[in-house]
Amino acid sequence: MKLITLFLGLLPFSLLSASSPSDFFKGEDSPEYRVITPQVDYELRNDIGLFFSADYLYWTARTDGLGYVFSGFGDGSLDAIKGKLHQLNNDYESGFKADAGYRFDHDGWDIFAEYTWFFINPKKNETGTPLLPSNATVSSRLAAAWDIGAPTSMLSLSNILRAKANWDLHFHVADLEIGRNYETAPNLHLRPFFGLKGTYQIQNYRVLYEKERNNVFTSDTMTIRQETTGYGLRAGLKTTWLCGAGFSLYGNMALSGLWSQFDLSRKTKEVFTTGGTPLTLNHINNNFHTITPVIELGIGLKWAGNFYDDGYHLLIQLGWEEQVWMSQNQFTRFNEETSHGDLILQGLTAKLRIDF
Repeated sequence: MKLITLFLGLLPFSLLSASSPSDFFKGEDSPEYRVITPQVDYELRNDIGLFFSADYLYWTARTDGLGYVFSGFGDGSLDAIKGKLHQLNNDYESGFKADAGYRFDHDGWDIFAEYTWFFINPKKNETGTPLLPSNATVSSRLAAAWDIGAPTSMLSLSNILRAKANWDLHFHVADLEIGRNYETAPNLHLRPFFGLKGTYQIQNYRVLYEKERNNVFTSDTMTIRQETTGYGLRAGLKTTWLCGAGFSLYGNMALSGLWSQFDLSRKTKEVFTTGGTPLTLNHINNNFHTITPVIELGIGLKWAGNFYDDGYHLLIQLGWEEQVWMSQNQFTRFNEETSHGDLILQGLTAKLRIDF
């Protein structure tokens, strides 16, 4: 939180650095007028101000607090072997960004809107009871990381034979921002910006326990669905460090605070392997609002230059991006009302932009 406070405190000074107080009341035609931070100008032949870009995303996503089963429990008579909390193994998936914007004639201001789409559905994760010889002097049993039944459930005393888990994320984000791209030194460009951010996300989490107790075999399945709708303010700073021959390094940062609505549903069903009608152990809904802080970071390499006799401006960019959506895991747990972790996205981002 100290980092966020410091960043928000410094941002207004970056925005105000476009001109000094003594020059604020002087017109551009005044002989005493001088540009303190000149705008970055592409000098296109027939500049109409429009630009479009597309990004290819190769990202992965993680939500904290999705461990689904413990190993390393003894049977009460033999020593337990070393176990762990088994987590989901998430892969990298493809996504995209698309945006359109306009560069104003007024002092290098620009405005643009951007849409981000990303979907991840990793392969199912499965853990079974370790096979030990009949004369083993140690024991290893599984224990549920989630209380499947009622809050007083004794599921942890059952013999869990196998556990499976699956999670997916539908990620939609829209950003609208206005900023100014200017020079602070011959080889350093800054673009402070502010605007709005909105999101719609769906997370589905499913855990299945195959268990045995007193020679009765059952299969319990817990399903959680979380829908999040949020909108709020966003501000940040983009930096460009010129290296020569059109190449440059960049580093970007943005902070947001979204007024978010969480709609959650949790349902658990139990099925006896001998047959019969599935029994609903619990079915719980939860709806509430809160503020979701979001941190966005990016770093990488880009090349930019004019082509077709200065008719167009082209930018090619490749970098690494990270996003942290704080307290985004609000999955319902019995006897707990607090957040269980953050949503984290990261990966490679490749951008192509054309200015007209």
